[in-house]
Amino acid sequence: MEEFKWRALRFLLSDNTKTTLHQCLAKMKDLEPRARSCYSETFKNISNDDFAKMMLLDGLGANRGGRLAKGIPSVTELKEAGVKFRPKKNAESFLDVTFQNGVMEIPSLILYPYTQTTLRNIIAFEQSFGGQEELTHISHYVIMMAFLIGGSTDISTLQDEEIIINWLGSQEEVLGVFKQLRSEVIDNARDKFTELYNQINKYRRLRLNRYREILRRDYFGNPWSIVSVIAAVVLFVLTFMQTYFAVYTTYHPNS
Repeated sequence: MEEFKWRALRFLLSDNTKTTLHQCLAKMKDLEPRARSCYSETFKNISNDDFAKMMLLDGLGANRGGRLAKGIPSVTELKEAGVKFRPKKNAESFLDVTFQNGVMEIPSLILYPYTQTTLRNIIAFEQSFGGQEELTHISHYVIMMAFLIGGSTDISTLQDEEIIINWLGSQEEVLGVFKQLRSEVIDNARDKFTELYNQINKYRRLRLNRYREILRRDYFGNPWSIVSVIAAVVLFVLTFMQTYFAVYTTYHPNS
């Protein structure tokens, strides 16, 4: 993982011609005394140079964590906002993920016992190129799926929609696959699915979609709920008409 961090750092610096690795390390050395004082341990066995490198790589990890907020919520959270999930028909590849009119279409993915090993090898190959956008599509796909899958409920939804075909066994194994693969990916600011994330988050922010989904789920989820709502509406109309005519006859007794 440390090797991946160095690659990611070099990639980030390649976009900034004004900042060099030497300058970053020099800045970390300036902060070193203050940083050491924050620990209960003295780290006497770590040299000044190694400590500066450790701070720099740990800072990269923190930056990586901060980028997670730029993704999308889990399947369950998106469903609460009215998003529907469907398997993508006639997809060109499992990267052919789209979002339109509140429907997220994802090509079906069959999870075999050897799927994790295959994806891990592809990710390692992609990461060896320093995280270039056009060469990290599988890595971006894994990040997206890790965003969507936060627990067993999310996996159940994707299995029900036949987006995930689980040949591994338990849902915990599926969750473990994407958690492990996600930990091996270095984030890239230029993600293949960035525009997709923007579309989904924009849709989710529209309160009307969320309220409509709550209404559908809580009041129109089954026939008895529909009957209850209709009965309540009819009762309200009858009560209103009764009140109206009572008031009307009071003020217009000869009508």
